Amino acid sequence: MSHRIDKVEKSLEHVTKAADVEELADKIKELENRIKITEIKNEDLENRGRRINLNFFNFEEGIKREEKSCDQFIVKFIISHMVKKEETINRKLKKKQLKDTCTQQRCSDSPNEANYSCMEEIKRKLEGHYNYKALHPLLENGSIDEDPKPHQKVAVIGISNWALDPAKMNRGILLSRGVPDEDELQMSASGICSSNSNVLDFIKPMIPSLANGYRKLYMEQDREFFGLRDFYSLVKMVYGFSNATGQRPTWHQLEHSIRRNFGGMDNTNPLQHFGDLMKHAYETKYGFKNDPEVHPSGLICASLHGLPMKMLKMDSDHRYLLVLTEGFAALGILQQKLLSMEDTVIMFGSSFPSDQVYTQVCRTINRIKVCMGTGRTVVLLNLDNLYESLYDALNQYYVEFGGERYVDLGLGNHRVKCRVHKGFRLIVVADKKVVFDRFPIPLINRLEKHYLSTATMLTRLQLQVVDKLDAWVQNFTKISRNYIECKRKHVIVEECFIGFTSDTPGSIVALVCDTDSENEADNGNDNDKWVEMVFEKSKEALLLNATPDAVCRLPMSELCKADSEQLKMLWNTYFNEQKHTCLSSFIRSITVKLPGILAQVTTHSRLLLKPDIDELAVEMKLDKKSLQRNTLFLQSFEMELQFSKRIQIMINIGISSKKEFGNEALLIIQCESANKNSNLIQCARHIVQAERSQIIKTGTEIDGHPKHVIFIIQVARTTDDLFYGVQGGKWLSIHIDELRPPQTLSPDITFYNNKSISDIFGSDVTHSVYDRTTEEAKETCISSSQNYLQVEKQYKEKESTRMSIINGTALLKSCIHGATSMLESDGTRRKQQRVSILLELFKDFDNDCNKILTFKEVLKKRTFLLLQERDKKGAFQTEWVCREAMSLENLQVNGTFRRTVWQRLRATVTPILGEIIAFVDKNCNLDVVRPSEEGNVKSTLWLQIFANPNLTVIQYDSFLSPVTNKPRVTIPVMSSTSKGKHEQYKFPFFLVIKDHMDNLLHNAHKLKGPDETSVSRAFQCVLDESEIASTLIMNANDEHHEELIHCYLEDFSQTVPKRKISEQISVEYKKIIQQSLRSVAALPHVNNKTGGFILTIPAIHVSYEIIRERLEHFEQIIKLYPGAIHSDVEENAEMVLDASALLSLLISLKPEPTELKCIVKRNAWLNMVRNARPVVERILDSEKRSKTDFYGTISRKRIKECRPLWISISVVKLFVEHVCPDTEAGGEIIKRSRNLLLALGKNVDLKKASSINTIENFLITANVTASVQHFNVELVRDGLQLYLENKRDVIPNQVELSLLCIQCMEDSYYNLESSSAQQSQSTMVEVAISKLETAMNKSHHHTDLLNVDQLESIAAARFGLIITAENIQRYYSGSLLYNDAQSEDMAPIKCLFDKARKYCEGCTSEWPRLFLLKHLCRTYDTNCVQLLSKDELLKWIVPPDISIE
Repeated sequence: MSHRIDKVEKSLEHVTKAADVEELADKIKELENRIKITEIKNEDLENRGRRINLNFFNFEEGIKREEKSCDQFIVKFIISHMVKKEETINRKLKKKQLKDTCTQQRCSDSPNEANYSCMEEIKRKLEGHYNYKALHPLLENGSIDEDPKPHQKVAVIGISNWALDPAKMNRGILLSRGVPDEDELQMSASGICSSNSNVLDFIKPMIPSLANGYRKLYMEQDREFFGLRDFYSLVKMVYGFSNATGQRPTWHQLEHSIRRNFGGMDNTNPLQHFGDLMKHAYETKYGFKNDPEVHPSGLICASLHGLPMKMLKMDSDHRYLLVLTEGFAALGILQQKLLSMEDTVIMFGSSFPSDQVYTQVCRTINRIKVCMGTGRTVVLLNLDNLYESLYDALNQYYVEFGGERYVDLGLGNHRVKCRVHKGFRLIVVADKKVVFDRFPIPLINRLEKHYLSTATMLTRLQLQVVDKLDAWVQNFTKISRNYIECKRKHVIVEECFIGFTSDTPGSIVALVCDTDSENEADNGNDNDKWVEMVFEKSKEALLLNATPDAVCRLPMSELCKADSEQLKMLWNTYFNEQKHTCLSSFIRSITVKLPGILAQVTTHSRLLLKPDIDELAVEMKLDKKSLQRNTLFLQSFEMELQFSKRIQIMINIGISSKKEFGNEALLIIQCESANKNSNLIQCARHIVQAERSQIIKTGTEIDGHPKHVIFIIQVARTTDDLFYGVQGGKWLSIHIDELRPPQTLSPDITFYNNKSISDIFGSDVTHSVYDRTTEEAKETCISSSQNYLQVEKQYKEKESTRMSIINGTALLKSCIHGATSMLESDGTRRKQQRVSILLELFKDFDNDCNKILTFKEVLKKRTFLLLQERDKKGAFQTEWVCREAMSLENLQVNGTFRRTVWQRLRATVTPILGEIIAFVDKNCNLDVVRPSEEGNVKSTLWLQIFANPNLTVIQYDSFLSPVTNKPRVTIPVMSSTSKGKHEQYKFPFFLVIKDHMDNLLHNAHKLKGPDETSVSRAFQCVLDESEIASTLIMNANDEHHEELIHCYLEDFSQTVPKRKISEQISVEYKKIIQQSLRSVAALPHVNNKTGGFILTIPAIHVSYEIIRERLEHFEQIIKLYPGAIHSDVEENAEMVLDASALLSLLISLKPEPTELKCIVKRNAWLNMVRNARPVVERILDSEKRSKTDFYGTISRKRIKECRPLWISISVVKLFVEHVCPDTEAGGEIIKRSRNLLLALGKNVDLKKASSINTIENFLITANVTASVQHFNVELVRDGLQLYLENKRDVIPNQVELSLLCIQCMEDSYYNLESSSAQQSQSTMVEVAISKLETAMNKSHHHTDLLNVDQLESIAAARFGLIITAENIQRYYSGSLLYNDAQSEDMAPIKCLFDKARKYCEGCTSEWPRLFLLKHLCRTYDTNCVQLLSKDELLKWIVPPDISIE
């Protein structure tokens, strides 16, 4: 048995068969020259009676001391059964294996023989579907039987690269091998070289350097890319060179050996790790003539064909090859330069879905078996699923029989013996990324690894070109200019050049040098010139795979930041010479130059569909059906066989062609998602190339066969999984971003070059008649429809000579849905209507020549003007395409750059279009322009107004958000509303026209004369000089004049303020307004015309300006009294609307007794009068102040009737408010309001004394009556006393409350005693005497201030003293002597004075006397008091301690 320790920190990996120790030792020496077996400690094997001692030994020396080391035991390992990875183990298989082992052990004659059962990769089997717990008795007792016989006990050896679970490991002896150290490596190397002592003497000084170099290289690698097999092979090769030459290896021999065994990594130089080894070289590194090749191609050739025996003498064969590359570039190099294709079979693994099955692996294995037997070289690509089946072959584990070599090939659970020809060589070609990421370590270690790229095959001068091309690519992709809007600072190369890899520059240079007839030798010593020539051609070749956005980014790149000439050159080369515009232009350009091409076209666009193929056939003048038949979709095939047969059929049948295409035929193969199907594409490309080469080789190609094969590969714009596939050799690679030809809806990128968006959009803008000056527009456009037609015909003749490049109409139409979606939500129904109207307006319903203006042309013109405003606001507006090329997000969303640029154009136009739509659709204005069956007069006027930017003012600055300074995301539609509903007008742009007219009328007020009648004349002057005149001055004889004026008048009446007028009277109210405006407009001072009256728009505005205030009055009246809506509008051609309505209102306000008696109705009537007061007084005041014809004779007469009526209503209203409480008593009093109204009469005037006296008498009478009927003193006294007692503690200021109560009592005395105007003064004197007597009786009974009796006493005293003071002034009359003639009348007066004196003198306080004195002074001045102090009868009034001066 032999073991090969191949993995770091792993256990044993493989087992070989041997008959005895000597044979085993020879086999190990042949394969590895090394074996290590760790010591197995002596263990008692129960029921065996034997001991086995295996010591760690070197096998070469161990054989010589065999008897001592093995303790007279010869161990013969018989492997009864080998369990391979592919086998599925079940209980039946295990029993059979153990049975065979037991049988062999029973039949053995020697007691020194032991039989073992060995299972390889046991870990994988244990993780399968079957339970291995049945092995536990076998591992513990040596048998699975309960009572085994001695020969039924067998040993088990399990081999695994991974650790087992503790349940298995604890039942056996663990043998583990880790990474060998330098001593072990040196020991192994010495053992390998020990067969020849002379050679060992040459090699021995190098062994430490070999071990040390391998150790350093091994420890630095991330993955076990290099293993012990590579080290052993290195030692053997160094030994072979020394054995062949009989001396130390030379420099180149050592370098050759190192690069052969430690190659494959392009970023690692193995010579650096074996630096000490090179010191032992025989001579310097310049070497001899016969030294082996150290160039990568020479290394591969040496591995394939071997070196002469005089150079390298080895006992074993060279290992098979693993060629690492990028994008299978090595395949082309092998085919063209390193292999003889006559004896080489290339097997490209199928990536078709149905080929990933076991049967396909068997077919491939069978092909390999045939090549093994015939000695052909096999190149394997993309066959990852069968490499494990070749492990024995890769190990070169041959069994010789009859002079032939045989090896096992695995086929699932089967092993197939295959003869191996001595000339057979095997090459595995794989992408380096796949090898590093997916190849298993055992597979990598079994092969000799080499990295092969195009650059490795180039000469020194060609490598100079590669370096220059690399630098050029870096500058091409490096961004130097920093734009504010540019967020990307770096662009990866793979985004700029599709399929770019590190090997691409070398492939490009090699391709240029192969196709160029002038090589290095032809140029002699002029190498710089040759390098520059190849460099320029290489740039052009690499530019074929560039994306258009990468070329458009060049102004920002480091390459062209200061070289405008190079920018122009690259732009011209890419877009003009190389035909990247579309697929058809590329095919035309190459089929003329090349007789039969193999092309790979990468694209970001959608693949060709049936309509696109038909269009391509028409452009190429091919038969549509034939081209459709010759256009294949790679994903539609399930198997490689299907695809191969289809290709054969295509080649044999051919396609018919037309004259312009000559005899050239075309085969198109399309594939999507290139980054996910790269292997499938490589496989299909290999099949096509092989089938096509077979046809050419057989010479059966005839005219009409598909000579041109084009692969169209769709690549995604993603940086996560890029596509690598720039082809060289026979394949021409090009990137065509958009396969379809450009259209006016989406022009080519060259059309946008150095143009602002407004310039691009302006290429298709109609130069309408409105481009002229205002004066020219008036002269040519307004006179008549015939002039319109003439101008339009001239324009169309001029436009027929110009070719529009971009379809502005289609651009605007494509933006409609996006623009309308930006508008604020005003209902789904209106949104749908808006879109429907716009799409209808974009239809070509205006083909007849009578159409003067079209909506499409006017809309394009207005959009163009706004785009111009936008471009004037910012810098670098012509570089917007370059900035768009920097947006990776937009590129990924839109796919192709052409579509990205078009979407940017749409994104710029869409918000502007949205703003325009929001402006023109205010109040459903778009409904006006929709064509109708009755005619299109309003549509024509609508377009005239819209086309005039001075009327419909739309500014770009108004679109910008104040926060972001960018167009608004949500656009409001500023429509006027009424009662929550949007107003809808019939006249085109009514609100716009109305605003203009209002502004002009405002200016006319500044120019008017002293009288109001001059406003209309000033307004006419201003209007004639305005922009709006050309649009609104219409021919009165036109049949549509009255229709338009009626629409305007109706819309105008709709805008007159209506404050909460009910819907029932709203319609009638509008009619009244229209009638009023017509009535006023017919007045001579408004119409200003000598002929018949014709209503015009200016006349409507002047009329409204005149009667606006009166209409407001009328509106307020009908709001209060809807019945006034039926008032007369005019009488005798005079407007009497507001006067008639006022009269109706006041008549309705005349109160009825029954109406005022009810409290609810009374309050309602009061509110009605209060609400009517402002408008009534405003009308009365307005009529009074107006000195002109603002009110006519009839209106003034009716307003005159309203004045006394309003005065009467106001007096009654005041009486009801202040006299009539909301009680039953108030209801009794209100009955007299009718008498008040009758007493006032029809000619009441408050400026006359008679009207005032009438009101006064009525109030006195009402007051006396109410007092007599309803005043109850006792009830009031009881209520007040109860309140004072209950609220005593919560009254904050008792003095103020007492004073208030006293004053109220005094007032009640006056009201009760003054009940009639006919009562004499003597009655009041008597009452005063009575009150003084009452006060004298109650003055000392209560000391509490908050007592009704006390308060009543004070009130009575105050009342008596006040009456005393009044009589003193009245009867004293400034003389000391009383009038004797009135002595009889003076008796009660003297009694009053006497009572007052007694009261004052009887009080303990001087306050009553002081109260009387103060009242006299305040009321009648101090002169009166001075006289009193001298009178004997009245001098008691003045206290003795007070002096009066």
